Amino acid sequence: RLQEDPHSRQMFLSLWRPEDSTKFGGISRVPCTLGYYFQIRRGRLDITYLQRSADFVTHFTNDVYLAHRLQEYVAVRLRLKTGNFCHWVGSLHVFKKDLQGVF
Repeated sequence: RLQEDPHSRQMFLSLWRPEDSTKFGGISRVPCTLGYYFQIRRGRLDITYLQRSADFVTHFTNDVYLAHRLQEYVAVRLRLKTGNFCHWVGSLHVFKKDLQGVF
């Protein structure tokens, strides 16, 4: 769709599913990634990565790496260079068991 409409402001890849909201508070895992917003600006592919939650010690580094790799993959497919990478996290946290040596 980005190839057809490179100036669109509606290119959002959602990973959130309504049925995920039935898993809150249980033993089931609820995805932390909400989705990815793509924009082509100044001839480059920008991405905004939205997360509801991120465990700084266990997952944060991999989350950022994989989102950036997705940006690179899409940019190559569109024959563009990568642009800005913006990452929004609603709850960036460290669990008590992981505190030692983090800060």
